[in-house]
Amino acid sequence: MALEVQHMAPQIIERINAHFGAGTLARLHIVQ
Repeated sequence: MALEVQHMAPQIIERINAHFGAGTLARLHIVQ
């Protein structure tokens, strides 16, 4: 599962940024 998430990360980040803004990217890295 982790491997899938890592592979999908760019698309996920792009969608998150589109909805919430670039600030969310920093939080995503902290969670990981």
